[in-house]
Amino acid sequence: MDTIIVYLNNMFASLPRTEQMVMLKQELLGNMEEKYYELKHEGKTENEAVGIVISEFGNIDELVSELGLGEVRKEEGLSMLPMLDELAVEGFIAAKKKDPACS
Repeated sequence: MDTIIVYLNNMFASLPRTEQMVMLKQELLGNMEEKYYELKHEGKTENEAVGIVISEFGNIDELVSELGLGEVRKEEGLSMLPMLDELAVEGFIAAKKKDPACS
């Protein structure tokens, strides 16, 4: 579950810190937690549940834009947050699994 929180924090790191963003982040975390526990209840492993949650929720740029909550800060000429593909998510989970300090 900590991996999901870190992932969400990273997704919001470059967004404006407004009350609306805080509320959106809390709502997303609640939805992600709910999905995570649902998957665990279905018998998924920790890594499977985290991977599925992260891949299903993906990038938040479209949601932020649709809700009119602000624009992503332009840093170093980049206007969008990076989106992790399934391979990157699996690599992240595998690396975390191998590092006992992250457990």
